[in-house]
Amino acid sequence: VCSSDLGDITVSSSGTVWTIDNSVVTIAKISATGTPSSSTYLRGDGSWSTVSGGGGYTVTNQTTTYNATATSGTLIVKCDTSGGAFTVNLPTAVGNTATIIIKKTAGSAAVTVDGNTTETIDGGLTATINKVYESITLISDNTNWQIV
Repeated sequence: VCSSDLGDITVSSSGTVWTIDNSVVTIAKISATGTPSSSTYLRGDGSWSTVSGGGGYTVTNQTTTYNATATSGTLIVKCDTSGGAFTVNLPTAVGNTATIIIKKTAGSAAVTVDGNTTETIDGGLTATINKVYESITLISDNTNWQIV
């Protein structure tokens, strides 16, 4: 192929570089199924799909007892025990799809993580975080909390 302008594509003089001209590839020219929008993406199979999953995350800084209420998404609880030990109370595990991350960020006192009523955390009623920068990540098995 020799150097030329083929309309939407320009070929270099050596024929080794093909350049798609600016503004020639538009959504209208893409052969795909579905509807493009600001909340969709083009999949490799040529279909437009809505982004799903995730749920975002929430970060909270705590220095005293905290009652977590997350039921979906990710909750990050940063705990500073400089003012003394305290407890993070978990919501019910039943029907809960949240991931809850509890991290001790400062202080020498412990953070106690307490399951809802009689719900357990890896078989025990509570879990304890003693060291600064130590964390636990919890998910529900729909009955109790599991450390992952």
